[in-house]
Amino acid sequence: MLLDHCEESGIREALRLENDFRTRHAFVSLHVWMVLRRLRGAGADGKSFSQFLYDNFQHEVEMSVHREGVRVRLSKWLRQLEDIFFGAAKAYDDAIDNHTEDFAEVLNRNIYSGKGDRRYCQALARYAIRELVSLSLTDDQAILNGEVKFSSGTK
Repeated sequence: MLLDHCEESGIREALRLENDFRTRHAFVSLHVWMVLRRLRGAGADGKSFSQFLYDNFQHEVEMSVHREGVRVRLSKWLRQLEDIFFGAAKAYDDAIDNHTEDFAEVLNRNIYSGKGDRRYCQALARYAIRELVSLSLTDDQAILNGEVKFSSGTK
């Protein structure tokens, strides 16, 4: 669901995201964060599903690191990627909940490595906010059943 959307929807290309490991990881992380954020209010089942989603995400990250050819110091790489995920998630939450920083700037730093064109960063922020709103309107049970759909954002 998440990986397919991130790889095949055309949104990465529309937002002029680099096709490298770091950017792909950051983009998938953004989507995982959106679903985990939505599940915070879904009780014990939401907590359970959040852990399941996160564990599967981490497994996919490990497989991606292997596909990139990393064979040495794998645990170190995985710890760093996990730290990057949690740092980005906190920054996203702070920007949305506490208005500590412009969300587009946070996305620029975390997705575009600080080198993004302002227009595309703002478009990504609008896309993420729209998806967060859509997720907030989605029934808990649908999400717990894995029935999450993201829009392509290219129309």
